[in-house]
Amino acid sequence: MALLKDYTGYTVLIYSPEGEYLCDGTVSKHDKKYEWIELRHGLPPSLKVDDICPLLIMTSPSPCEYRGRVVKDGWQLVLALFKGKEKENRKTTRYKVNFPVTIENLIIDGGTFPLFEILTVNITNISRTGVRFSAPLNSLLVGDKFTLRMQIGEDNRLFTAIVVNSVNKTHISEYGCRLVD
Repeated sequence: MALLKDYTGYTVLIYSPEGEYLCDGTVSKHDKKYEWIELRHGLPPSLKVDDICPLLIMTSPSPCEYRGRVVKDGWQLVLALFKGKEKENRKTTRYKVNFPVTIENLIIDGGTFPLFEILTVNITNISRTGVRFSAPLNSLLVGDKFTLRMQIGEDNRLFTAIVVNSVNKTHISEYGCRLVD
């Protein structure tokens, strides 16, 4: 399997084999020949050689999903990338996260319209195809298309998303959104 993109400089979200968030980091080196990535600040100490962990590389228009096997490259630990994984009942695995992001623009008929006030929302999970977040009650409607800015560590990425479902709670709404081009 040849990796098509150089992931150097991209943020990676790393999860335990059980699906719990471990950490995020920036790719400092991507060896495309051997298909492994090195993180700028190394791997968390809880990961050992031969551990396999799910990870998301935060590329646009949507994240790339891999499994990573912890391997040694000289004196350091790196993640060898491969795509195989156990399937869950849904089409894509949802990874738990808890960080704020901002919605800055609505996209209507191909035009971008800035919001009067930038909306900060809290992402609860992410997959390679979408995000789920909570926001103030009735902030968006099903079908709304918008830009979503994710600041993860040093990485700042813009994604375009469209609301596909919403659930109203007492003071908030939860939105399921698909990432699009």
